[in-house]
Amino acid sequence: MDTPPNYGIVKNQPLNKNNLLTTHYRLGIKRLPTTMYFCQSANIPGLAMVTVEQPTSFNPIIRSGGRVLQEDLKISFVVDEDFKNWREVRNWILNCTDYTDYLEYKVPSEHLSDEITLFVLDSNHQEVSKVVFYNAFPNYLSGIEYNSTNPSTDPVICQATFAYTYYKIFDL
Repeated sequence: MDTPPNYGIVKNQPLNKNNLLTTHYRLGIKRLPTTMYFCQSANIPGLAMVTVEQPTSFNPIIRSGGRVLQEDLKISFVVDEDFKNWREVRNWILNCTDYTDYLEYKVPSEHLSDEITLFVLDSNHQEVSKVVFYNAFPNYLSGIEYNSTNPSTDPVICQATFAYTYYKIFDL
């Protein structure tokens, strides 16, 4: 008696058994071409759902609060020797504010946000998904620290975080 291939535990097996690899990604930020080139790490931010307690005469009942809290998009990058990529992020942050003179402030749609795309690659380095962050802008840039007591010649690595309205994940 032949048994069909889609029964029991066989039915629950994934088609693709390859692991997601942390080194298989590519970051796309139009406004930051040099930073994008030197990118060392990036994340797909986590989410948390707000909950509320519904009072009862016994124990409260936990309900969905209907709101999602998003972590920031975080990247780290090697700073090039002209620190052009660090200045790209710095200038974007400064352009989003009236840092020195309120007369320099521009309408937010002209400079504030951009789309950032994180491409997820498979084991053959082919794009399988993309994560698009909408209305993204930098809200943190770490400083550059010099240290003459360090005997190694490790590159300077900085971090930047980006706020965004929302992100979507697309299969390619």
